[in-house]
Amino acid sequence: MSFKFVLPIFILFAAFSTAHAWIPRPVIILQKTSENAGSGIYQIEQEVQFQNGSDALTLKENWLIENDGNMKLHVTSSRDQQNKEAINFYIQYSGGTRNSNTAMVPNKKLGDEFLQKYFFIRSSESWAQTLQRWEIASANSLLKKPGRTGKDSNGVDESYLRLARSGGVTNYAFGQAATASSLTPGLWIEQDQFVVRKLRLATQAELTADRFSTYARNLNYPRVQTVRWGNNSATIQTISVATRTKDQAAAFTNRLNSSGKTDSLLGQPAASIVEDFYKRFR
Repeated sequence: MSFKFVLPIFILFAAFSTAHAWIPRPVIILQKTSENAGSGIYQIEQEVQFQNGSDALTLKENWLIENDGNMKLHVTSSRDQQNKEAINFYIQYSGGTRNSNTAMVPNKKLGDEFLQKYFFIRSSESWAQTLQRWEIASANSLLKKPGRTGKDSNGVDESYLRLARSGGVTNYAFGQAATASSLTPGLWIEQDQFVVRKLRLATQAELTADRFSTYARNLNYPRVQTVRWGNNSATIQTISVATRTKDQAAAFTNRLNSSGKTDSLLGQPAASIVEDFYKRFR
């Protein structure tokens, strides 16, 4: 048999095998993913880059993260070429609300577009509530326990769960497959590592995560993230990740009563993108 006939048969067989591959119960996938969200307190430094005309505008983020609902963020930049004062402001996330010391980031109730929390969801129940809120599936369906063998296959009652490629790897994809006319919400969890590789919200905003590293207390965190919304994008590079004790966390300065500084954004080509990013995703 010639190669030109063998290749299509191989591709068909591979596609058939992937489509019918065994998929664990959703609760198992969500539980394993939550186990990779670490425990305790972390301090994370990262840089966010925005296209700024022919150049890039870079902001430094210093996060103190206790869990998916309690965090603090300090955003800074260096002085620009015109020696304008650096960007410098704080945000605090607690009790489902966001409070900042700059009018650029108004205080409000947190919603699904707060992206940083998705890497720190530490229970399958919280994930199930999130996916139910996205109208992907009911929490009861997502949390249904495996049968006695522990190897229930993916059935018709789980049509929202399939295998799909994203970021060059195979993922467990929660949500209906998107079409050109309907980009529905979805969550992609890597099949082998059980980490969040991609998510799409009802607002059409997307987050992709790549190059994961494992840190202390079993935190798996991406070294690169990309956020896309409309015609805009931002790239996030992780600089460092470290654990912190409660005493060390208490030393993380919170200056919400001071005035945040964002004047150096004025006149920058990326000003509106930066403002939109922090209003929506931070």
